[in-house]
Amino acid sequence: MRFLALKLSIDTYKGSISDWLDKYSEAVVKNQVAFDFQSEEGQFQYAFAVFAEKFGAEAFVKHKNSRTLGGLAPAYFDAVTMGLLPLLPRLASTSPERAKEVLNLAVGHENAAFKENVGPGANAVPRLKKRIAEVYRVFDLELDK
Repeated sequence: MRFLALKLSIDTYKGSISDWLDKYSEAVVKNQVAFDFQSEEGQFQYAFAVFAEKFGAEAFVKHKNSRTLGGLAPAYFDAVTMGLLPLLPRLASTSPERAKEVLNLAVGHENAAFKENVGPGANAVPRLKKRIAEVYRVFDLELDK
């Protein structure tokens, strides 16, 4: 649900992820927002198939010195999924090795522009949007066009 809420309703997010997800989920169930299940299901499956093929278990975790650290990190999930959504066709044609190299450049501890937007207060809207923009920027620059 997090992926779909970010994709379809990021502009309604105000700072409390759990409250926002609850409200969005309720609005979908009550048909208060437009939601095309078949279309979204196909796009979701395609996106996560590409993420799995290109990144495997490294997709949504912290990176430091070209190594992964820990388990799923929500701030990284948000940035990677939304930052790469418009670039999925280019990512799909990239080798897994190159995709992982670029992922490390984008979300690695060494990337100051990304690092300053994670950690305490990472759910603030401006920081969320900066993380997404940074992942997009790095991948757009590094992937073949």
